[in-house]
Amino acid sequence: MKETNYLNKIFTVPYLDSIQHSKHFQSIITNKTILSSKSYKSVISDFYQELQATHRNEYFYKNELLNSLLIQSRKISSCSALTELPVANSKTDVIFVDENDVGIVYEIKTELDTLNRLENQIQDYYKAFPYIYVVTSSNHLHQLEQALEETSVGIIELTDDREFVHRKEATCNTNNLSHDVLFRILRKKEFESIVMKYFKELPDVSDFVYYRTCFGLLENLDIVLFQKEVMSCLRKRNLVQNEDDFIKNVPYELCFYGYFSKKYRNKWPALRSFLDTKIDAPRRKNTVATNQEDFSF
Repeated sequence: MKETNYLNKIFTVPYLDSIQHSKHFQSIITNKTILSSKSYKSVISDFYQELQATHRNEYFYKNELLNSLLIQSRKISSCSALTELPVANSKTDVIFVDENDVGIVYEIKTELDTLNRLENQIQDYYKAFPYIYVVTSSNHLHQLEQALEETSVGIIELTDDREFVHRKEATCNTNNLSHDVLFRILRKKEFESIVMKYFKELPDVSDFVYYRTCFGLLENLDIVLFQKEVMSCLRKRNLVQNEDDFIKNVPYELCFYGYFSKKYRNKWPALRSFLDTKIDAPRRKNTVATNQEDFSF
């Protein structure tokens, strides 16, 4: 596991945002004797292939899922994905909101994960979303099929061939939707837009009670209707206006990064320009010291 820890570090949005100036990344390049003639795109692609072969971590699953849901289906301008959204006491791995404002949670359980928190996570997600899928590998498949057999939770397997196979379809479950949990997901301008839509004006009250008053109004809406309005707000957060620009400039291995990076959001040609840059690899000085430093993360 220690030999692949550096892959977990590299494939995160903050790390990739700063990779060009990262001493840690330079030390990896030195340790692996990667030629300076290679571009960032080429090296990252090589590392991604290593992920696929030996270390299918959360980034790998998220990236494959985003490609399947949004990129390959050409839905990136009409549908949205979100990640790490707090819902009750949990954080979602991936949320997909389609053009009809139907929100689906995809909870990822890789071969590197345990299933210890899954029950609590599912309970939390059903407070805001009617559809939940667990995306997993063959390692967990049998256990999940038994555990989720009598539930409305769906199961998707990511096979060794990088195909998503629906092993169990998710069914709609609105029994546990919560006005409170849904309201807490919204930003101020979002819940104000819903208040205006249904009540025609915003409350004229002090800041101290403003949020509580807005929630009191929205709590009167039918829970399924309110949930639909919340999904509409979430979908609008991450729509990509120039679909062709994204697809032309963002490589497959970095679709998740390109989609969620604040640094390159709507600046896809700048991302491509950076990725085409040749790596300025330093000369290798001390192999032992480099090994100790680079792979201790």
